[in-house]
Amino acid sequence: MPPPIHQCHASKANGQRCGYNSKFFNDQLCGTHDRMRREYEQHRAQNPWIEANRRPYQLPVWNVPAEPAAPVPEPEVVEVVPEPVAVTECEACGLHLARYRVRNGNRFCSRCEVTRDRPDLPVEQRCSYHLHGGRRKECLKMRHGQHNMCKTHHKITRTAFFKANVRTATGDILQGVDWRIVVAEVRAATVTSNRRLGDLQREIENKLLWLAQVCRIPELYNAQQVILHPWGHHWGLRMDAEGNIIQHGAHNHWAPANQLPPARTELEGFARDGQNVHTKVVTDMTNGNVAVLLATENVIEATTTDIFTDMVVSLKKDPHLTSVVNVIKDCITWDKKQTCRLKDDWLYRRLLRALWTRIKRSGSFQMDLKQRLWEEMVDSLGMCCDGHINRLANVMVGFDDAFGSQVSTGETLQNRMAAISEMEIETEQKVKLANSVFAELAVPEPDRQAWLEAF
Repeated sequence: MPPPIHQCHASKANGQRCGYNSKFFNDQLCGTHDRMRREYEQHRAQNPWIEANRRPYQLPVWNVPAEPAAPVPEPEVVEVVPEPVAVTECEACGLHLARYRVRNGNRFCSRCEVTRDRPDLPVEQRCSYHLHGGRRKECLKMRHGQHNMCKTHHKITRTAFFKANVRTATGDILQGVDWRIVVAEVRAATVTSNRRLGDLQREIENKLLWLAQVCRIPELYNAQQVILHPWGHHWGLRMDAEGNIIQHGAHNHWAPANQLPPARTELEGFARDGQNVHTKVVTDMTNGNVAVLLATENVIEATTTDIFTDMVVSLKKDPHLTSVVNVIKDCITWDKKQTCRLKDDWLYRRLLRALWTRIKRSGSFQMDLKQRLWEEMVDSLGMCCDGHINRLANVMVGFDDAFGSQVSTGETLQNRMAAISEMEIETEQKVKLANSVFAELAVPEPDRQAWLEAF
């Protein structure tokens, strides 16, 4: 064992004992006080007056510390167990528990007791939905009723069962089978004879109502309305003999809106067509512009990120705005489309790169073309592939003679007629100019009279 560590016996300036360990002078002084002791004795030996008037160096005597008192045993602590606090709220949903469940010490309401996970139950008492191919993960809920599934999965299973029956029944009715026989089979296959009007029964009645609406069976539809709304069927919806759903003999709520009369001119039909990008005139012009774009030489290999970074900075767009983010996401989505018109054609990406090359080489029109490209991208949101291609092919129209304008004959005729009508000349002269335009554009005779009547 190492020798014990002794404390220095010298006193400090304030009269207290030095706290350092002693290593010198027979293990009684620390290094500092041993040096002070040797200096004191050296001066005393060299000076007769100090030797005559001062005592030799002496160490102070310190009181030996008393032995620590025996530990007093702590009093025994008696743990007071508080009375359990009655649980008044369900730990799962937070609703107040019924009084009898509070008295019985239940921590969950009756609903959560059935629907919560119960890993403490044995396998024989838990749901077996995963064993029937429903899902791979085991359900830990308690079985409900006489079947081997929990309440949720039992409802899923039976709902899927009768939905499949209703879909089959719809196909049979549409193929000519008597609907009365089909409905009787649906009811017999999904509901027992002694079952009351429950949640499954109501789902079946709703599906049969849907079946009657799809197959246009007035008798079945009106009967289902009575079953589902026994107290309000007199003011509810009804189906007439033609299959239209009405209420109180009023107009058809489910019929389409009043249709417009047939278009009188090509331009009017073009304007009404929400999918006019698929018309022959526009398609032919788009294909020509696409061919011109794809023939661009030395295409700049710029990524979509590079293109949008340049456009956002040049046009001073805020990249955090939702409208800007939507355009960027839409362009990136279509840039990743591998197939547009043909398999593995990457058409949108190729057109965008070729168009960007022409924009960068357009000189003084560069800013105008960037703005035009941005507007076309905004207009193409929600469109199909042809709509996006059409917008890209339309950017250079008016800036490059190689690109044709997508203006139909009807639209050209309308613009010419509008210009003639604004002229401050006699009506006879307007008619004369209009006839010359008709002859130039080869407008049929029946269509000319409608334009001339406007004068």
